[in-house]
Amino acid sequence: DGLVLTCGVIHQTVTVASKQYLAELSRHCYVTPTSYLELLGIFSKLINSKKEELEASRKRTKTGLTKLLNTQEDVAKMQAELETMKPMLEEATRDTEATVIQIDKDSVVAEQTRETVQKEESAATAMAAECKAIA
Repeated sequence: DGLVLTCGVIHQTVTVASKQYLAELSRHCYVTPTSYLELLGIFSKLINSKKEELEASRKRTKTGLTKLLNTQEDVAKMQAELETMKPMLEEATRDTEATVIQIDKDSVVAEQTRETVQKEESAATAMAAECKAIA
């Protein structure tokens, strides 16, 4: 009903404007059924264009929503996996801490060994120099 009334008002407004155009400029402007049909054709194209835009927008929204829902499911699965793996991660953390402590101990022992080797090397070098001096 609204479309029919709007088209009727448009047609009547154009008719009044044509009469005013004739009165002011003494030029005829005819409103024919063909003009009216052209108006309807243009209006139909405009409506179809807007429908296509709305459909494209609806599809984009639906696709986005689907992706959001899929992502939500994936996050839930990952959280479940994380909860399952939590004890293993804690164990790996404890193992790593134990390894770090062992490496620290080994580093201290290696440092002591290095110092001992350096002292022995210094002594051997001194003895070698002494032997050279004697020979």
